[in-house]
Amino acid sequence: MFERLAGRVKWEQTGDGVRLVVPVRRRSIDAFFGIFLVSLLAMMDLFDYSRPARFVHFCIGLSLAGIYLVLSYVTKQELRLSPSGMEIQTSTVGIIVKKRAFATDRLCCLRFVPEERDTLNLGRHSSRIMVDRDFDTYQFAFGVSELEGDAIIEKMKSVRNFPEYPKC
Repeated sequence: MFERLAGRVKWEQTGDGVRLVVPVRRRSIDAFFGIFLVSLLAMMDLFDYSRPARFVHFCIGLSLAGIYLVLSYVTKQELRLSPSGMEIQTSTVGIIVKKRAFATDRLCCLRFVPEERDTLNLGRHSSRIMVDRDFDTYQFAFGVSELEGDAIIEKMKSVRNFPEYPKC
């Protein structure tokens, strides 16, 4: 039975580990920009009455942008952590889209990365939790608040200690 950990994050105990479910928060501005772009391009062609098929293209583009917007709100990441293994699974509408599993003995440097803007202030990178394994960095729990991120990290550290950089 799931219990609320912090904010939107839910968790449950599984034997010697934990299972965390995090709804992924996408930046809706991306979808709105897509809808705006599709609308703008289609409106430019709508005034050309010799081509009525352009309206169909507009409807298809608007539908795809709407589907992206809806799917961005129903994506969840599930993290299963035990002292011996970690699995990150991303699912949308119950369909598993991505699944990664690895042993925890080589994981280190568990950290929360807050939302950040790029150097030109044109875009943002959503907040996330990162963990290193050898020369790879794995990211999960996109769009979590700082309170949710800290709660996830504390719950993960209660199962297994993650070494910091000098021991990575």
